[in-house]
Amino acid sequence: MNAPQKQAWFNLVVVLLTTVLVVSLYPWLGVRAQGGFALLALYAFGTLFHRRHRDKVATDERDVLINRRASLWAYSVLWIMFVAAALLAPRVYGDAVPVVVIQASVWIAFMLMLGVQSIAALVQYGRTSTNAT
Repeated sequence: MNAPQKQAWFNLVVVLLTTVLVVSLYPWLGVRAQGGFALLALYAFGTLFHRRHRDKVATDERDVLINRRASLWAYSVLWIMFVAAALLAPRVYGDAVPVVVIQASVWIAFMLMLGVQSIAALVQYGRTSTNAT
C-alpha cells in the first residue's frame, strides 16, 4: 500500500470517527455536540504518510492523476449536494434557516468532500493496482 492509499484510509477513518462522535454526543449535548467536529483536525496528520524514505518514491505521476480525478469527483458531489441543500432548506425550514444548521453544514460539507475524495482514490487504486507489494 502506497502513501496516498494510506492517507485515503486515514481520512476515511477520521470522517467516520467524527460522524460517530457527533451523532453519539448529540442526545446529551444537543447543539454543543458540534464541538466533536474538532476531531476533523486529525486530517492534517495524513500528510505524514508522504515522508520520504530512502530509496523509495513517495508519489509518482499516477498518484497525482488519481488524486486529481478523486478531487474532481469530490467537488462534483459537493456541488450537487450544495445545490440540493440550497433548494431544500427553504422547503424544510421556511424563510429562516437556523444558524445551527448553517454552521453544521460547513463541517458536513467538508466531511462529504473528504470522504468522497478518499473513496474515489481507493476505488481507482483498487481498479488499477497490480499484485505488487
